[in-house]
Amino acid sequence: MADMEKMDSAIEDLKDEAVPRVLYWTVENVADWIEELGFPDYRIVAKSIRDLLTIEEPDWTRSISLPPRSDIGMYLEMKSANGKTLDGITFKQFNLNYVDSKWRPPLSNHCLILPR
Repeated sequence: MADMEKMDSAIEDLKDEAVPRVLYWTVENVADWIEELGFPDYRIVAKSIRDLLTIEEPDWTRSISLPPRSDIGMYLEMKSANGKTLDGITFKQFNLNYVDSKWRPPLSNHCLILPR
């Protein structure tokens, strides 16, 4: 059952243009791609992987007041864990069902009147 859910989520993700196809590469695909790169320095490999996945480079000095990474970055981070529930989740479901993981500007002071 879990394998079918995983396969269904992969098929659904592959239909979604926002999800990078490389997310579902096989080991052979990855090996071929690294060979095409000519086995460069690991930083070039890491950057190339980020480019393929369309995610940004980690910024360890990023302010917590900024919105979090892109939706695809948060989705990939969530999918990096495994389990029956996570294996069956698609990018579309993530965007619909995991609203708590998305940043929204605080609205607590939207009607605040400041003194002159």
